This record gives sequence, C-alpha cells and structure tokens, in this order.
Amino acid sequence: MSERGGFTLVEKLQLALGALVFAVMAILFVQIAALLLAVVLIGLSGVLGLTWLWRRVTRRRNTRVVSAAAVAGETDQSVIECEDVSKVFGGLVAVDSVAFSIPQRSIVSIIGPNGAGKTTFFNMLTGLYKPTTGTLRYYGVDITEERPDVITSYGIARTFQNIRLFATMSALENVMVGQHARMKAGLFGSILRTPGVRREENAVREKAAEMLEYVGLKRETFGQLAINLSYGDQRRVEVARALASDPNLLLLDEPTAGMNPQESARFTEFVKKVRDDKGISILLIEHDMKVVMGVSERVTVLDHGQKIAEGQPHEVRKDPRVIEAYLGKRESEEQHA
Repeated sequence: MSERGGFTLVEKLQLALGALVFAVMAILFVQIAALLLAVVLIGLSGVLGLTWLWRRVTRRRNTRVVSAAAVAGETDQSVIECEDVSKVFGGLVAVDSVAFSIPQRSIVSIIGPNGAGKTTFFNMLTGLYKPTTGTLRYYGVDITEERPDVITSYGIARTFQNIRLFATMSALENVMVGQHARMKAGLFGSILRTPGVRREENAVREKAAEMLEYVGLKRETFGQLAINLSYGDQRRVEVARALASDPNLLLLDEPTAGMNPQESARFTEFVKKVRDDKGISILLIEHDMKVVMGVSERVTVLDHGQKIAEGQPHEVRKDPRVIEAYLGKRESEEQHA
C-alpha cells in the first residue's frame, strides 16, 4: 500500500487478477460438476434403460412361454405351482408354508374358516402381496416378484370378495377396462386417434358386449352405471371383466356371496360352462359347501394359514381335521366316535 493509505496500481492489478482467477476457477468448477452430474445421470439412465429393456424382453419371452404352454394343454402340466409359500404381516403368519398346484383345465376350490388365509393366498397369486418366503410359478415361469399388471398380461384374472367396479363407469366400459393388458395402442396413438387405434377400440367394445351377454347381463343394462346395477348384475360384470382379459387361469373370490340357493345353483353350472367353453382353469374361494362340492374337482383346506387337507370333495368332507376346523374338536370327536 502507498503512504497515503491507498492501493498502488500494481496491487490493484494483482487484486483484479486474483478475482479473475477465482471467477474462472469457480466457473470451471461449476462446469466440471455439471459435467460429472450429467455423466452420472446418463450412466444411471442408461442402467435404468437397460434394466427396463431387459425386463421388457424377459416378460415378452415369458408371455410366449405361457401362451405356448396354455395352447399345448398338456394334462400333466400344472397351471400354477406354489412351493412353501408364506406371508407374514409383522408378527402374524397369515399363510404358512403352503404347497399348492392347479392341474390344467380343472376347477379347484380353496375353503376354510374365516381368517384361514384364503384371500391372502389369492392376493399373492395375483401380485397384490409378495410372498415373504416361497416361490410361485405359472406354467413354469417364476411370477413371485411380478407386478399385478404383468401377472394379468400373462393370463391370470380375478374377481374380488368385495365387488370392485368403477362405480361411475357403465357396465360396458368396466369390461372394456379388463382388456387393457391386451391392447397395443400407445400414448401417442391414443392422443392422435389413428385409424388403427379406432379399429382396436371398436373391437374392444364389441368383445365387451359379447362378454356381458355371455355372463347373462341384459343388453339394455350395458349402458347403465355400475353403481345403479343390482348386486347380482354387478357380480356378472366383474366376472365378464375378468373373462375379457383372455385368462388361462380365472380366480373367483367368494362369487356366490349374497346369492340365494337358486342363483348359486345357476352359478355352479356357469362355472362348469366357462371351463368347458374357454378351456381354462378355475380357482375359487367359497363358503357355500353345496357349491364347492358341486363344482370342484379338487379341494384344498386352509386353517390358520396352514394346509390341513387336500383331495377330492368327498374325501375332504370326511377328513377329521376339516370337521374340527369348522365345527370344533368336540364335535369332530363325536362324529367319529
């Protein structure tokens, strides 16, 4: 500094040069940081993209495997196989090491007291729950960790214990939704409304109407909102929606709940008709023993999450463990005294 207390010209130049160097270094640091971030993001997106592509290729391959197996229709092949499947919620064991399979083109029932783990088991088959342990295979393809939409695309459809329809959509629209997994229209095609998209939508609409007629819904109710339909018709719409997805395996969760004996008897015949007409396998949860004994070719019994019996209906009905699960130990002992 000069004697007057100000900066000399040299010092001012040095300060200016230092500030300039600092600014240049700061700019370079920001640019390098941005470049590194871009490299990381590109690498991450590349990894995610490759992962997405791999999963897409794998799922397409699995779909072809499932379709080929379903068309072949080998009677000794199981549609679905479950190996030591368990589901634990916190400290509650809902399903405990269950081994289970469904033969090709068969009708199988799962029964058991309330809280036996039947619906939880259903939810694992359809991907709503992931098993805590065990493996699920569908025509030999591992579906243990797959999402519900992927499992639907493979050919597994279901109805629910409590009816789940879109209340403010018509019966026809609800069934059209069931075909989403089979549609090929993408985002841009749907926005631009190309001729191919319009043709596909018309075909979907026609098939939805066909499915509603197949399950016995009157044509004049096709356009009614689901919320305005009777309970029985809502059940029919839900079954039609499941069938519209072209399943190889149809899961029915307490389908006759709320039906009178005459309606239950008609539904029993309808289940057989679906199996014979569509050539598919059917798995149902049911509390009505008359329906179970009338429609099932094999029955599996769950109690407190464990499989306690399995076999033909007349065998299961006489099993002491099944009688005990439903009636209690004392009544079981009295029946076998």
